[in-house]
Amino acid sequence: MISAPAIALYLGESYASLGVFDLTHQEIFEKSVFLPQVSLKNLLTQTKTALAEKIEADTVVRFYIVTKYLDRLKSFRLGGSVVQVVNEGFENSYSALNTKALSLAAASLVISLNPEKINQESLKIELARIKKINPDSNKVVIQLSDKIYSVEQIEIVRAFFLAAEYKVFECLQPENIGAVRKALLNA
Repeated sequence: MISAPAIALYLGESYASLGVFDLTHQEIFEKSVFLPQVSLKNLLTQTKTALAEKIEADTVVRFYIVTKYLDRLKSFRLGGSVVQVVNEGFENSYSALNTKALSLAAASLVISLNPEKINQESLKIELARIKKINPDSNKVVIQLSDKIYSVEQIEIVRAFFLAAEYKVFECLQPENIGAVRKALLNA
């Protein structure tokens, strides 16, 4: 009996491959399946059954999941569902830094704000414009830098969208494209 195996699972877009190895990297079990025909749950059940006699119960020490499937999100666009609030002049900051890192949000749903012009009236005008473009929008990512905007100004924007029944997501590092993309994906 093998006492400390490691399991490696590769998930592709249409197939999965699972391998079980002992600590000397000796293959104990390997199986690949075409996912539309066999579910991932079924693959795991088959693996458990096949390994019942070969390894001690509950002794897996390492479980590795490898996938390139999530790489598709690098060029994924959300379309017209999430409103993005940015500092005026940073609407196209993605293309200035890296033309491959396009914004996830729709350009028509970007609200550009200027620190001198943050008030209820300007926010109402922008929200009316957004509602004409997508009346179903209900999420907003606020990515206003605390280096440019005061805490009170950011709170005015946040409170405005909460009152408008938007789910608010805040990006605390608006100068970090990775953090912005993560906030947009979470939204």
